[in-house]
Amino acid sequence: MDQSGGLYAKLEERILARDQIGASAVYYDLVRAERPRAEIVGETVRIHAPYTHVPYHQRIDDGFVRFVNNDHCLLSARTSLRLPKLLAPALEYLPLAQTIWYVPTGLDPWNQLLGKMPGHYGGRGQKRDPNKPIAPPERHWPDQQPFLLDGPFEERLNHWLTLVQRGDVLEAYRVFLGLFAERERRAELLAHLAFAGLIDVQDRMLYNRSYTTGHKAHRARATIEIGEAVGWDRAHDVLYAGALDMAVGPRWHAAYEMACQVSWMHLAEDDAKVKSSMEPSPKRLVEARLLANTAPLTPAEAQRLQRAILDEPEPAYIHEITTLLLAGKDPRKILDAIQVAAARVVLSVGSPANFSMPHHGFEYTNTLKWFYDTFAHPHRLKLLYVAGSFINQAAHWTRNTPGNGEADTRPPASARALSPGALLERLDAAQVALKPDESVAWTRAYLDAGYDRAPLVSLDYNMMLTIIIYAGALRGEGRQRSPQPGDRPGPRRGLGEQHRSRPRHAAARVCAPHGRTPEVRRPARSLSSVHGGVVVTASLVFENRERLLRTSANRVFDPGPERFRRTLLRDAEPVVVVQLEDLGHEPHAHTVALTELSVHSHSHRSRPLLDRSVANGVVQGP
Repeated sequence: MDQSGGLYAKLEERILARDQIGASAVYYDLVRAERPRAEIVGETVRIHAPYTHVPYHQRIDDGFVRFVNNDHCLLSARTSLRLPKLLAPALEYLPLAQTIWYVPTGLDPWNQLLGKMPGHYGGRGQKRDPNKPIAPPERHWPDQQPFLLDGPFEERLNHWLTLVQRGDVLEAYRVFLGLFAERERRAELLAHLAFAGLIDVQDRMLYNRSYTTGHKAHRARATIEIGEAVGWDRAHDVLYAGALDMAVGPRWHAAYEMACQVSWMHLAEDDAKVKSSMEPSPKRLVEARLLANTAPLTPAEAQRLQRAILDEPEPAYIHEITTLLLAGKDPRKILDAIQVAAARVVLSVGSPANFSMPHHGFEYTNTLKWFYDTFAHPHRLKLLYVAGSFINQAAHWTRNTPGNGEADTRPPASARALSPGALLERLDAAQVALKPDESVAWTRAYLDAGYDRAPLVSLDYNMMLTIIIYAGALRGEGRQRSPQPGDRPGPRRGLGEQHRSRPRHAAARVCAPHGRTPEVRRPARSLSSVHGGVVVTASLVFENRERLLRTSANRVFDPGPERFRRTLLRDAEPVVVVQLEDLGHEPHAHTVALTELSVHSHSHRSRPLLDRSVANGVVQGP
């Protein structure tokens, strides 16, 4: 029985009609009816699950490779469940509002790419005739019934992964559903689902336009976390949306194959090491003893590993990871060092169009940390090498494209005399002024002073939420050309100098349509909270003065006079990253819900240099 009074039927109708405003209006009614967030998420996944699959993630059209992702609805739904824990109560329903707004644009991305459907991909594929009625979205893979196999669970689990590797989509999904029915082994199955996503990672980046960027892992995590939130007895639609796609091609396992060979050749005991290329692969876990490693990394060891990842070609990082493991170092601590390297790659990005892969590398390490902390999968050591490969490729990407390299973000000497509140005020002002290098500098000053990190994290989440909500109202024109090797890089400037438009975090440089700067106003009142003795005042409001008069009604929501006040957000160790994706260079999407906005990458220059990108905000919590 529909206890919502028919609201979910209305929500389905509006989503399938691609009516973002209508779907949002129904969501507001659901909130007023006090329906639980997990229930709304479950119903939203039920609605989009049949229509967010693709027959294949890649096409070759007219001799050129094209790529299409399809999991942004699911990833946004996961975030909408986790982010409210970090928000003030007044804002806890906004993340799910973001998801509901995006879902109508995410249906049938395959036909969007072909110009047959409106939505997120509609502007990057063949152009749809706006005079034709909108066709219903296509269901590329029908739902299935479980297939129950005989035999030991481990053998059946291995058979499922073999089907995934072979790309036998429906058979793999049916076998997965059969395994899922065994409640007592469900944790092992879910761990292997996440593992199947984590091993599916491209083995090159530069000059590619087709790669998984770790999305299979993110989809698996979203499936698991949403299923847990809605309850596994009611989560079949979540499995349909998430588990089926694991076998959809293309699949990239070369980096994981490298990790398998390294473990066999270098991590195994001498009597178990490979002796011949004709030798059958080992039946037992040759690196099992190293899972018990507990020794921490010294600062010198961590720096040496990061240097190998960031500055040296393969196999330098492989040798460093191997040396650390054989020296008894804790795999989880090694992963922490790899994630620091990933963050340094992000900080080295100068061109907005190059933000994609560094950001996805960081997100992959974040998902791998979640995997380590959630499951005790026997093959998790091998994934350290996959993560190292990912970040090494991302570093190679940034080194060989123009406009990159870490900027001078040293804080001024006077920062040492400032109180934590004063530093946060300056950071807040730099973010609102959209000065990324200056924001990084004030963040460094705060961290160097050893102040409580909770208010700092709260401030960044505040800005992230404001940007994401506001970004949903912005839509630009034109395209930005991606930098290519051989281009002349632009200058990198430090604190106090005129900044290039280069987002470092959620405070991306935003332009209203036609290059005009959106108005920033002070509200009549503000909200304040206290953390660690520091008062953080939520007082900034973003408001679109132009009200999107030039945008068609079915594309972008006009927030009109609505204002979103910034309030205190809190978490122990989140990271907020804004990605800028060049529509011409990157044919696949990495956006999450309300994150499309116009970015003026040379705001201090003349109108002919106005570029356009899509800024994608990805929120990562613990």
